[in-house]
Amino acid sequence: MEPNINEKPSIVNSSSQPQAQRTDMDRPCKLNGEVSDTPDTSPQTPRYIPVTILEDSQPIRCIAFHPSGRLYAVGSNSKFLRVCQYPSLQHLSANHVATSPVVLMRRQKYHKGSIYCVAWSPDGRIIATGSNDTTIRLLQMDPTTGIPDAACGDPEIASTAGQAIELRYHDGTVRDIAFLLGSYPCSDTITSTPSSHLLSAGAGDSRIYLVDCNRAQTFDLSTPKSTPPNYVVRSMSGHTAAVYSLSVWSPGSLFVSGSADATARLWDLRAPAPVLIVPSYSGSQGSAFASVTVEPNCNLLASGHEDSTISLFDLRGARYINAYRPHSNEVRSVRFSPTAYYLLSASYDKRVILTDFHGDLSQPLPCVQLAEHTDKIIQARWHPNQLSFITSSADKSVISWALPTV
Repeated sequence: MEPNINEKPSIVNSSSQPQAQRTDMDRPCKLNGEVSDTPDTSPQTPRYIPVTILEDSQPIRCIAFHPSGRLYAVGSNSKFLRVCQYPSLQHLSANHVATSPVVLMRRQKYHKGSIYCVAWSPDGRIIATGSNDTTIRLLQMDPTTGIPDAACGDPEIASTAGQAIELRYHDGTVRDIAFLLGSYPCSDTITSTPSSHLLSAGAGDSRIYLVDCNRAQTFDLSTPKSTPPNYVVRSMSGHTAAVYSLSVWSPGSLFVSGSADATARLWDLRAPAPVLIVPSYSGSQGSAFASVTVEPNCNLLASGHEDSTISLFDLRGARYINAYRPHSNEVRSVRFSPTAYYLLSASYDKRVILTDFHGDLSQPLPCVQLAEHTDKIIQARWHPNQLSFITSSADKSVISWALPTV
């Protein structure tokens, strides 16, 4: 079903937005609505500070939190895969000097190409990665220690213990991956188990694949390449250009994809085709969907676009609510906060912006700059249960950011 969306929303430039009072979790604080090239230094602006900085020799494309929030995984153009310990934020002062994070695992040449995407399974037992070498790799992890099962809890051998499983079914760069969050009947004969099913998408044939990771771990590698691997549960077509982003937001069979074909699509794995096709806010010739995210109640789709715009789409009403431009370059990452009241966006303009979603979403939205890198920001990810976050950048760093606690 394709919605008839004829009304083009006005694009709100954040520089014209008024100040507004909103909450930082539950307690009110003021956010300055003006976003400019100069960071807002007024006293009411949340002052996030860098807590740790991980440095690499090449741009760092992807980051993902462990479900507990205690760890995070990092994938780089240098082909390194790392697992880092998230820092304690107790006694964090405003004059804190950023330190290097504790690296629990470091894998060199993990892929043959750059690591474009990384995801942690909901139970913390699998790290999945995708690359421009067209493969996906699965590594079994100890969900408690955050190092490979084969290391038997010994961090000294974590960087070599355990063999990753390589999956080959894409014919182009794997741009994004996402684990499903619960069990669901995906057909009359197949029922998923929690943490076992992985969505993947990218360039090449622009298909979205659903993979059973349990089957993949027992797949016979001697099977002829002409035989489709039995771990691919489903292949979904519809996009006509590279798929840049996938969003899974709650247990069930729904997910959203965003593509360079200037559409986003809402999928239900129980249906043979997308249940909703969302064209770009500016029509058929609109800007690519570089990143998509859906709030937990499945009411609101937020998307970041290559023309520096963020758009808000009502999934239930099949209509656009708003579109605004808080950045000056491509918006490569959008994510709802754990409470869904704030949107974190990151851009090639080197900035991280927070948008406050309390109140009427059709009106100008208050925004504030939270952080900045020295080069393009590729991803920003909220901590699973608090208002701190991590960012990855072309400046070859990953930074964890938080508000001072003392």
